[in-house]
Amino acid sequence: SLLIAVRRPERSESPQGVVGVSEANGEVVRWRDRFIRIKQLLRIMTKLIFYVDFRKDLEIYKKWQVRKFFGEKLFNYFLKLYYPKLVGKTEKEIIDYFKKNKERMIDQTENVGEKLKQKWEGINNDFFREVERVTGFKWKHKIYKCHLSSTFICGGCYDAQKGNVVSVFPRLKHASALDTLFHELVHLHFWDTIDKLKTKYDKNEKLTAKG
Repeated sequence: SLLIAVRRPERSESPQGVVGVSEANGEVVRWRDRFIRIKQLLRIMTKLIFYVDFRKDLEIYKKWQVRKFFGEKLFNYFLKLYYPKLVGKTEKEIIDYFKKNKERMIDQTENVGEKLKQKWEGINNDFFREVERVTGFKWKHKIYKCHLSSTFICGGCYDAQKGNVVSVFPRLKHASALDTLFHELVHLHFWDTIDKLKTKYDKNEKLTAKG
């Protein structure tokens, strides 16, 4: 007898089934590609993270000698705004006050700093991209850090040696904390750009620049 093998068609081989499977596969591929693009963007995106560090608070206060740099009158103006009890006090008395009130100062800085962080979250990508567009140079680091200071009452400063750290006093009343953050980050980008251009300059100017 003649045996004839007949293969039963798979469900997906019907026209409707083939179309359904193809659409499903296409959707999976699209989501996979989208996920890969997002991971790539996150990997290359320049970001800013915030932190508090009381030891650094004392370090930058002593290093920059705010009273000497701005003069007694302006220094006392800053003190009157933020720490009125310290107006007229000696440097030792001010440092002792900071140490004694460390926990309260940190809590205060974190609470106000949270508002600065929220403002920054909405503009992080735009800021870093726009600076690159204007200058024509990429940011040197992928991660930058903003030290939320409890003591740098004049505004902000940058750490030229680390190259990716700025300090900002988030409780600013005489200026905008957000604008100050912009300013200090641009300082870092400026010096990195100068280095890329191989421009000669006095290294002490980079390490001692204030503002």
